[in-house]
Parts: sequence; structure tokens; C-alpha cells
Amino acid sequence: MRILFLTYSGRPDNGYDVVGANVARGLVKDGGMEVDTYALAVNNPSITDRNCLGSISVLRFGWVATLHDVLLLLFKCRGREYDLIHCNVEHFAPVAMLLSTRWRVPYTVTVHGTYGVVLPRRKRMFKTSFERAAALICVSDYTAQRVQNEGINAHYKVIHNGVDTTVFSPGNPAKKENPITFIGNLKRRKGFPFLLEALLKARQDGAAFRLAVVGRIGNDEEGLINKGLKAGLDIELTGPVSTEELVGYYRRAKLNILPSFSEPEYFEGFGLVHLEANACGTLTVGTRDSGNAEAILSGNGYLVDYGDVETLAGIVTATMQEDSPERLMPAHSGLRDWKVDAGEYASMFRTLLISQA
Repeated sequence: MRILFLTYSGRPDNGYDVVGANVARGLVKDGGMEVDTYALAVNNPSITDRNCLGSISVLRFGWVATLHDVLLLLFKCRGREYDLIHCNVEHFAPVAMLLSTRWRVPYTVTVHGTYGVVLPRRKRMFKTSFERAAALICVSDYTAQRVQNEGINAHYKVIHNGVDTTVFSPGNPAKKENPITFIGNLKRRKGFPFLLEALLKARQDGAAFRLAVVGRIGNDEEGLINKGLKAGLDIELTGPVSTEELVGYYRRAKLNILPSFSEPEYFEGFGLVHLEANACGTLTVGTRDSGNAEAILSGNGYLVDYGDVETLAGIVTATMQEDSPERLMPAHSGLRDWKVDAGEYASMFRTLLISQA
């Protein structure tokens, strides 16, 4: 089976591409499939120089961006025959729909979260292309429900995200320090204002900790960071880090927190950082009414309501005061390796081809 795989950059340095890179690798290595990857970003020698797709600009340029990619792929892929097209990024759905019609092959789309709602609201072509897909694969039941609430009548399939346990693995629990990790670029839906308020309360209650903010910080968020620093919080701003450095931060931390904020359009579809933290032997905290609730399983951390400062501050205070390595370790129950995800994708792709034969 040969698959045309459309993704963001092909490098596992954001949520889109962590999913895409691991699924594509599993389809080849364990599924025995041939995968041709085309992406948006350049300067990635592992994919070749074909990374010049423009659908990320579809909200600005509409059908122009879509038709650009369709024509480019028809040219680049001439002479090749594909059995299926998979969009690892929602923006490519209209491209896949048109190529599917031309090549008479099915296409599938993975919906990671926010764009599964935003794109159909902005451009009707996405509602149409979502509904015509052979499968609309959502990373959580929460994400699937949010998309369904938009009136999109699609063929839904939920495949929860996984984690690479050969990379993200526990360190020595006796060497836990007092950092709290916040992993990810500071976006509104990441819930940093809520976290900051809870940490200030925990500090007033006597908790001692350092907050490691791992990711990019925009100009709009600098004010929040300065507020915390002026209030006396110990904050480390790392900027983007390598995977090895990220694993080190997870292993040293007593607690990882991603208190996601859900809005009508913007929300956390899953929360990969929760799985990564758990795999590294660290408890994690997320919020209800988001995909976090499916990422954090029993014994692996805590779920709180967004805005419940008292509860989150209490978790921080209790965890920072805990010295027992056993009580600081997650149960690891339910952690999925990416091989399982790739296997589910491969099985679904084969079933689709059989059903449409």
C-alpha cells in the first residue's frame, strides 16, 4: 500500500508533527506500507526538497492556496499511484478531497483540536471535505464531540495519541527536585494565567518551587511572566529545547502542569505533554472540559476545573512537600506506545481499501 502523507513540517517539534512523524514511521516500519511525505516547512533533509505546500495560508488565500497545492502535487506525484491520501494537518483536507476525486482513492484527515472547529467556521470547503473523508480521525472523544457540535456529519474515528517510551522514560525518582514544568508555547488555550494565579497562592501557602517554562514566549505573554517575577516567583525561561533536554526537565520535575482553557473555538484536543511527563516518571495536572481528561488516566496525575485556584494551589503545595519517591511516581496505567497508534491507523487504512474495492 502506498500512502500520500500530508503533514506540517515532518519534524517532531510540535504537536502536529509528533503525531505525524510517529504514525508515518510506524506505517513504514511495522505496517509494511510505503509512505510519501509532503510538508509545509523547508530545511528538513529527511523529507527531501519537496516541502513547498501552501495550505497553511488557506484562511488568507482560500481556494488559491488549495489549488496551488493540488497542482503542485499533481506535478510532483506524476507517474506514482497512491492507494490512499492521509492529511495529518486539517488544512490539507480540501487538497485531499480534490486529489481523491482525480485519482479515485479515499482520503482521511486527522483532527488535533482547535482547527477542526475554526476551519469549517471560516471556510465552507472544510465542512465539505471533512464530511467527504473516508474517516475523520480525532485524537480524543472530546475533540470528536466538539467537531460534531459544529454540525459536521462525518465518518468519525477516535485514535488517542501515544508516546515514544524509548525516548521518554523515567530517571532516578530519588533525584526529583522541586521544578514544576510548563511545556509548550504560551497560547491562551494553554491556561498560563490560571497557572500563574495558582502558583502565587501556593507560594503564599509556603510551597517552594521553580517554574520551568519550556517553549516560545510571545510579546503578549511577557507581561504575565513579568507579573510572576515581580511577585517573587522563581521562573526559568528555557525557550525551545532539544528532545534530550526536554526529557531531563520532565525527569527532574515533581509536577508537570498544563491547565488548558477551552473556548468556543480554541481548545486543547488532547495534551501530549501529559503522556510525555508520565512516561518520564512525573505526575501531571490538566483541566476538565478538554482533551486533557483523556490524556491523564487514573493514578497518573490530577484533573481540576479551569479557574479553581484553591484546588490547583493545594495540589502544588502537597506535591512540593512530598519527599517519598514512590508517591511522586505515576502509575503509568494506560500509556500507549506510538506502535499501537500506527497499528490502528494501518488497520483502518486496510479496512477502508477493502470496503471500497
